[in-house]
Amino acid sequence: MTFQKSHSWVHLDGQWLREHEAMIPVENRGLMYGDGLFETILCSQGRLILIQSHLKRFFLGLKLLKLNLSLSAEHLIKLLNDGVEKNDLSKADVVIRIQCWRQGGRGYAATTSKAHYYISFTPLKQHSKSEQQGITLCQSSYTTMPKRPGEHSLKSSNALIYVLAASEAVDKGYDDALLISPDGYIAESGNSNIFWVRSNQLFTPSRACHILEGTRRAALIGKIKSLTRYQLFEGEYTLAELYSSDLVFLVNSIQGLRPVSTLNETKLTISVDQLEKLSSIYQEALHS
Repeated sequence: MTFQKSHSWVHLDGQWLREHEAMIPVENRGLMYGDGLFETILCSQGRLILIQSHLKRFFLGLKLLKLNLSLSAEHLIKLLNDGVEKNDLSKADVVIRIQCWRQGGRGYAATTSKAHYYISFTPLKQHSKSEQQGITLCQSSYTTMPKRPGEHSLKSSNALIYVLAASEAVDKGYDDALLISPDGYIAESGNSNIFWVRSNQLFTPSRACHILEGTRRAALIGKIKSLTRYQLFEGEYTLAELYSSDLVFLVNSIQGLRPVSTLNETKLTISVDQLEKLSSIYQEALHS
């Protein structure tokens, strides 16, 4: 079966529809105000990667936004698996996106907690760059937005800062942008969490840098803490840390672990030995 996006099966508010049949009103709070959230999950060869971590973050986000989806985690998992099967993608790598937004229309003040939801299934596109070639980063002129308690795990539909940062990077000829915190510390890339290693020490920005805590970040941190070969440090760090590291890398749910080869026109060290070790640990973390 050849996958055609327009003919793929999607799930909208309890109904399975072909994508071109799924209709959403133009006047909705997700479009007008970003009053909602989303979750992106990778299904690899029929296996939902880190599904419990994704659903935990998703339902915490619903609670934070005071949205009532009337869906249990168990039923949602069934819908995700059913969608992969309906689209004949059980032997492929699939990007699943769950989009949720509040019912209602105009007016900033919410009048209901009821929510709509939409689930799509798209085969993962292969990236042209090899793992060891690395990606290029430039420092963005945009900073991360201050987050209140609980918001570090909220994948809000309002992702304008990340959109602007990504566009800025592309305009400058880079693969991605590195966002700095309002206080001037390393935070995250436009779509990933960042780590770097020096000898047996692994570093990553802390919540104080107003990051979005990714599921892959949490999985890797949890695995590292169970080992003795690396010491893990979460904190506030300046760009100088990256230039003196053995390896800088990004992690996210769709693109996995990617080494960084360039930052602001400066070539960074990519220790092949460190890359191989951490890639192995990372894969173990995904299957723990």
